[in-house]
Amino acid sequence: MAWDYNPFAERELPPMSEAMFATLVVARLRAVPGVEILLQSRLELKLRVRGENTTARLDESYRQYRAEPGALHPIVDEAIQRAARLTSTAQSNPTGAFAQIAPHLFPILIGAADWEQKRRAGINLVTRPLAGDVSIALVMDGDKSVTFLDYATILQWKVETATAYETALDNLERAAQVFSFSVIGEGVNTLLIDRAADGYAATRAILPARLDDWARRVEGELVLGLPQRDFLIGLSSEHPSFAALRAQVAQDWQEATHALSRELLVYRDGALEIWE
Repeated sequence: MAWDYNPFAERELPPMSEAMFATLVVARLRAVPGVEILLQSRLELKLRVRGENTTARLDESYRQYRAEPGALHPIVDEAIQRAARLTSTAQSNPTGAFAQIAPHLFPILIGAADWEQKRRAGINLVTRPLAGDVSIALVMDGDKSVTFLDYATILQWKVETATAYETALDNLERAAQVFSFSVIGEGVNTLLIDRAADGYAATRAILPARLDDWARRVEGELVLGLPQRDFLIGLSSEHPSFAALRAQVAQDWQEATHALSRELLVYRDGALEIWE
């Protein structure tokens, strides 16, 4: 039937435990002037930074490490900068290189095959897991191409990855306002389709406003198909042709150049997860 309308398997064996990860960060922090370690409790550190007591949580850094084990060192570097408050000025008032590139920063979905290809090329992508084999990467959007960003680049900008992601998501949200999507059918038969050729059709699935809007348009739970980067379909979990549509998504994924997910995702409790 033609359309009418974490994250990956690659892991260290074994991966570093939470305790070992925190110990590594602490060891590096001890060498930073003005930083005193008061207490280490799993992924929470009690510190005195330049005479002021503070708490540093490493949960996000550890999650990034588990998603991208090969980027251990830049991830630890970023955790140290955050804990030692070396980047607070740049984040509160972005200047320099980051301020210049910020308007061109976008999130983009990436599948397991593309991620593995870049990993073999030595590129430690800045990624966040979305669901299944799909993650969110960061790119610099040029006139005719996009450049995927790695952790080393983020560190050079002296900003945290959280700041870069927030900036990219804001840019995607603004850009999405000029791209329309198709609505086919009504009630339980409703199909919502985004096939804009801007490279971000599937990525718009991470926009909260898009998800909430589409969820209101269907009866039952909102289920999404994103077999490849330039195609996104939303449908009801009760659609009468659900099985056929699910099979078509799997087929499109198999034939795609930039494949994302052969599985359907369901929007549930404010988050996306694999449809079981």
